[in-house]
Amino acid sequence: MAGPAFPGAGGQLLRVCYVAITRARQLLALTYPYSKHGNITALLDAHHIEYQTQTAPPPPAAP
Repeated sequence: MAGPAFPGAGGQLLRVCYVAITRARQLLALTYPYSKHGNITALLDAHHIEYQTQTAPPPPAAP
């Protein structure tokens, strides 16, 4: 049942996430690695879920 946002995640992790997300009444804040931003926003868009992003790409690597 692992989706694109949780590749290889165990069933227990998905159940905990599902319960937390579905119980949110007014506001749910998600924090995730920038590398997953595209997957997360695609999932929210696919389910017509409104969201706001406050995302910044990682700083460039030092030479």
